[in-house]
Amino acid sequence: MLRAIQERIKSALPASEAFTRLDSGVGFLTLHDFQSALPRFFDLTLRQHEVSALFVEIDTDGNGVVKYAEWDAFYRMDYEKRVRALETEKERMVTQYDIFDHLLKVLKQKGLTLEEMFDQIDLDKN
Repeated sequence: MLRAIQERIKSALPASEAFTRLDSGVGFLTLHDFQSALPRFFDLTLRQHEVSALFVEIDTDGNGVVKYAEWDAFYRMDYEKRVRALETEKERMVTQYDIFDHLLKVLKQKGLTLEEMFDQIDLDKN
């Protein structure tokens, strides 16, 4: 979703002009600016939760306003690369959980607790 929204906005206007159009004159963007200006300037009809998700995504410091640097970073973000990185991280986490789950099964078969296993490792070192 974010990639499609980003492409629609980027195809309509350069970053600085888009920011100026969204800005209500205060030098930063608010959630209200997004809600009122996205449909008008970019022909984007989004649900409330989608507008909020977009705003949170762009407001990287989480202060409730989007400054131009954050807006520009949104323009430059490679969402395909980001999705691939998140998928790789998810796969890595699944692998870690699989390993831990296997370890617990082996310990259960041997009638050991995790603490007893670490105690045994400490004894083997000495």
